[in-house]
Amino acid sequence: MNHFQKILSFTLFVLMAGCSESKQEQTDNPDLIAYYSFDNSTKDQEGVLDINSFGTTYSIGKKGNALQFGGLDSDYARMKQDKELRPNALTISMWVNIDNYQTAFTSGNLAVQFMPFIIHKNFQASSYLEGLGLGVNTVSKKITTIMGANGTTHYKYFLSTDTAHVGEWHFYTFTANVDSLILYIDGKRDNGLATGYPIEYDSAASFVLGAYRLSSFDGYLHGSMDELKIYKRVLTPIEIEELYNSYTPAKRSLSRLPKPIF
Repeated sequence: MNHFQKILSFTLFVLMAGCSESKQEQTDNPDLIAYYSFDNSTKDQEGVLDINSFGTTYSIGKKGNALQFGGLDSDYARMKQDKELRPNALTISMWVNIDNYQTAFTSGNLAVQFMPFIIHKNFQASSYLEGLGLGVNTVSKKITTIMGANGTTHYKYFLSTDTAHVGEWHFYTFTANVDSLILYIDGKRDNGLATGYPIEYDSAASFVLGAYRLSSFDGYLHGSMDELKIYKRVLTPIEIEELYNSYTPAKRSLSRLPKPIF
């Protein structure tokens, strides 16, 4: 085998290793609760926690196809009401491409100022405050991360440091537990805060994608979502960066690959 053939063989090995590593993520990670590729399906690629979608379509995604939301009250998706989707600590990651900053309205023509990606309400049925959520503030144009419990007694949120870009795919990840709520954008920590209270879920509710509908407050995502993953623990900053890099072949770590011999 000549020098050129050795280089070519190693290059092909690297590409195949990257693909294999990505596939193993779906089946070998014991902390991965659910994985949705949205490749013309809302099926859970990891288990049986399939999503029910209403009015959504499919568009070109970050990887394959993506779930498309039209910014309407008829376009949303709902996960199962399953205890496995209510862990005490979690990490949620997804690719999102915002089409525009959809203005959200209530039945009283008041802006709720929130365009949701994913959200789960707490037990306060009469309150618009949510248990856990990620979306865009339609006034500041910044990513908003929310964690609330016991109505207004424990309710915290923060905004991303920069505005969200329209027409671009970005990788959003947030972690939550009794200690902290942290947002990562494109693999890097962006902002966060200390919580001091556990995540509170309404056991009669479920995660909703692309819609914020509680009482008279309405908000809807106008954009696409791809590669949604939910973990039952807080991933480390290194793990989140590696997860982001796994979607970008040029940035995949080669540290675990054998050294080529030329």
